[in-house]
Amino acid sequence: NIMKKIWSLIIIWGLFICVFSDSGGPDEFGYQWVDSDEAGGPVFNWIEISTTGTRLTALDCDDCYTWLDLPEAFEFYGISYSQMVVTSNGYLSFDEDATYFPISSTYSSFPDSDSPNAIIAPYNFDQDPADSPGAIYYQHFDGYTVIEWYEICQYPGSGSYDPSTWEVILKYSTKEIIFQYLHTANLTTTLRMGIENEDGTIGLNMHSWSGDPPDSFAIRTRATPIAAPPYFDNFEWDTGDFTIGEDSEWERGPVLASSPVFPPHSGGRCYGTVLDGDYVNNADWSLYPPHIDATTAEWPIMDFWHFYQTEEGHDGGVVEVSTDEGGSWFIIEPEEGYPTAMTDGPLAGSDAFSGYSDGWLYSSFDLSDFSGQEIMVRFRLVSDDANTDLGWYIDDFGYHQAYGVLHGNVDLAYFEPDSGARVEIPTLGLTEITDTAGYFIFDTVTVGTHYVRVTRDHFVPRDSISFTVDRFDTVYLNILLAPELYNEDFEETNGDMVPDPPEGWEWGTPTVGPDSAHSGVKCWGTKLGQNYESNAHWKLTLQVPLYEVNWPLLSFYTWYKFEEGFYGTFPDGGNIKASVDSGTTWEIVRPVGGYDGTIGDHNLFMPLEPAFGDDETGDFWHEVYVPLYDYSDYPVIWISFEIGTDASITNRGWYIDDIRIADDSTYAGVNELTKLPQNFSLSATPNPFNSSCRITYNLAEDAILEIFDISGKQIFHREISAGVGSILWSPDDIPSGIYFARLHNSTQNRIVKISLVR
Repeated sequence: NIMKKIWSLIIIWGLFICVFSDSGGPDEFGYQWVDSDEAGGPVFNWIEISTTGTRLTALDCDDCYTWLDLPEAFEFYGISYSQMVVTSNGYLSFDEDATYFPISSTYSSFPDSDSPNAIIAPYNFDQDPADSPGAIYYQHFDGYTVIEWYEICQYPGSGSYDPSTWEVILKYSTKEIIFQYLHTANLTTTLRMGIENEDGTIGLNMHSWSGDPPDSFAIRTRATPIAAPPYFDNFEWDTGDFTIGEDSEWERGPVLASSPVFPPHSGGRCYGTVLDGDYVNNADWSLYPPHIDATTAEWPIMDFWHFYQTEEGHDGGVVEVSTDEGGSWFIIEPEEGYPTAMTDGPLAGSDAFSGYSDGWLYSSFDLSDFSGQEIMVRFRLVSDDANTDLGWYIDDFGYHQAYGVLHGNVDLAYFEPDSGARVEIPTLGLTEITDTAGYFIFDTVTVGTHYVRVTRDHFVPRDSISFTVDRFDTVYLNILLAPELYNEDFEETNGDMVPDPPEGWEWGTPTVGPDSAHSGVKCWGTKLGQNYESNAHWKLTLQVPLYEVNWPLLSFYTWYKFEEGFYGTFPDGGNIKASVDSGTTWEIVRPVGGYDGTIGDHNLFMPLEPAFGDDETGDFWHEVYVPLYDYSDYPVIWISFEIGTDASITNRGWYIDDIRIADDSTYAGVNELTKLPQNFSLSATPNPFNSSCRITYNLAEDAILEIFDISGKQIFHREISAGVGSILWSPDDIPSGIYFARLHNSTQNRIVKISLVR
């Protein structure tokens, strides 16, 4: 039974080991718990109330507690409570007789008859809200209450321990308790998690360990069994949390080998109305599966296999649903329809499973009308006062979202065979590996819109390939993976990059410039521990075979800070060049979005060349794409990262990490100026000007361009769309003087001084 399967998971954090299982119970009252790692368990769905809820200021201290009135009665171990105690030490209590609420002097497991009792303990240990960055909050919602311990530290507080954040959700109608753990710190004390009744004689001990419980983790506890999708049980090992109605003769077990029912649909056990004989006259027998949780299911389906043999038209079985905890019931139709119109007996006028099924049959019920609800379901066999037969048998009961099929092929471009690609549907936790033909199939894809991720070593990963599937749909995808011609993060090797001169570019860990490499600890930089030099002409060269690919694309992460430029003209800068003749001749290649500006003509090494430059445009790690499509016909390409500096001021320099060259046609036919740039820049030329000047900008997001005179009066205003562009400013009615162009949006601001000389 996947709802009750117990297994051990060992997690090691540092020196601490915690062992816990995925489900537990029932206790003597019937409470059971299951966590979010278990199929059919709760979904972690954090409800943040630290900004919307009410702070329990009485708990801003060590070993404190306060009473909290509830908006409606919460039933716990059969007793209804209208108020509860919230403690600073991570538990709740309904014990109205207790006068003191310590953390627990013994840390004994639940149940524990020592006062206080009637405890709900999501995270019980010695805590110190008085010396924590956060606090404890509550908020009442329609149908449930949330208590959050936000950023609370183990005693003696934040000076010694990191904070944890967790919460309890009490759901009134279903009497359900949800523990959720957003983040848990490295505890050095024993903690308790569990529940116990009003006198501490019945309870559930969930976890007790030293160390950290998991983050982004949930536990659901309730006395009424519940099935959340996906749920399945073949009744081989236990009851599947099914319950037999009062005065009903449903049974679980093996069937007689001589019976037409034998064997059950799977295994050796099933449910049936009298396994070794016939049902009786005037029967009204009900079999109840666990409550069906359709609160988050978009298209829930309930299905099972069954065998029936009854007096046709008189006796039969129906499936019924209740939306009011069994107060009223109504018949629901299977997707294939009931086979028989009942002409007599208690079900006269209704359709039902009646007569002979002639073997085990599959039946399914679309429960989408109940999405967003928790419902009860029952199998109900009803007979009249004459003639009986074998009855009704149920096996392999399932509850899941509606399914479709996704299949397809992954083509490893330029390579055979196409095996070994990993195809994932991350939202569903599904993974397949392609066969030699590149084929994959998922036959249980929940209806809706999902995305596929495809990866394979030495190929460019494909992410966010969207598809939509409906029930019974079969969707086909043909996915091309482009080979990586080069992929290096520089952690283990220098990537066969060649610096010229050898004392120029350096490979290793930067100690100035960026705080760290983009990934890992190593990268290439013009000088890892100091500024670049004046009058430097440094190249960093890479040779890469192109294997006749059609769309070679260079990408890399970069950080740079050069000497400050002057209106788009830079004294120092760097660009990228390509060669197909072993470096005899070089051509400048342009990144998507273009370079920042132009190196000044006084630079001896790279005069008037477009380049990355300035001291503010690139001092953050960002990705750059450089199409090399014009070189696809050549067997080998040489790539050079080149800087040229003048004789004066230096700066931190140019850093490069995570270089990849792959076959990728993303930017085929895309003009570099139509792609959103990485940098935010503003320049004006000529400057000073006489009659007009061109104001050029690079924008990743929309912005506003304004021009002010020296007194602060606005004389120009225009909204600018994201991209690379320029406007020609030709003021006719303003005098000579100093003006300021300001480009700004919600995150960035740039000002350029402009001189007008009449």
